[in-house]
Amino acid sequence: MKWLRLYVDILDDEKIARMSDRTYRIFTYLLLLSREREQEGTIDMSLGDVAWRLRMPEKDIAKAIADLKALNILFEDNSSIQFINWSKRQFRSDDVNSRVQRFRGKKINKHETFHETLRETLDVTAPETETETEKEKLQKEKFPETLHRNKKPKIEFDGSHFVNIPDDLKAKWISIAPGVSVEQEITKAEAWVLSNPKLKKSNWSRFLTNWIVKAQDRAVRTPSFTGGNGNGAHQHFARHGKPQPRPAWEDEADRINAEYFRRKTAAPAADGEA
Repeated sequence: MKWLRLYVDILDDEKIARMSDRTYRIFTYLLLLSREREQEGTIDMSLGDVAWRLRMPEKDIAKAIADLKALNILFEDNSSIQFINWSKRQFRSDDVNSRVQRFRGKKINKHETFHETLRETLDVTAPETETETEKEKLQKEKFPETLHRNKKPKIEFDGSHFVNIPDDLKAKWISIAPGVSVEQEITKAEAWVLSNPKLKKSNWSRFLTNWIVKAQDRAVRTPSFTGGNGNGAHQHFARHGKPQPRPAWEDEADRINAEYFRRKTAAPAADGEA
């Protein structure tokens, strides 16, 4: 894209101040036209051609050129007009395109050097890497059981019970929920899952942890003086006041669990009567 220089001192330039708005506009257009033609400030076009290029009447162009000549900005030479101080005001600095190309060339050379060094490094270290890979493949073929040696089995629900619960995780549940029986809560969670077969979970470990934490919260809010909470109930009331009412979803969970155990205990009796 072609461009030209526009200086801030135009604001205080006496010649610019003496121009009419129409003359200043045509002066700017003539600068652009001169840059477009790339003839060092010379416009070798007839008055009619200039008027057509600028889409303005010839009389306006002629008057503006006369005003600019009077201000010693333009002079006419045969069939062309010339900006007097073009080389001073619109001088060429450096070739931007060549400068950008030189800069990009340096970057390309740096990248090529880097990639050549990288390829040389890979060529040297490739045999060792391939040897290690072959060793790993042979080990996997001879001892496939080592693939799963370091992997802990995920907690799964086999249709009636949770399996693969790690002992360290169960110990952690017991430590964070001293007011409940972890085994009983796992059984309750199994009953809830059986009663809601459509609500499948992708992370049973997180599900059971949340279940036991909520059970502990319920035990703290509604302490049992004969159960495992003991004196902690009195301390809780002293610190926090009366317990808050239970959420509705907890009542619904208890109802589902009670219904499940009722059906489970009633099933053997029905089979015996039959």
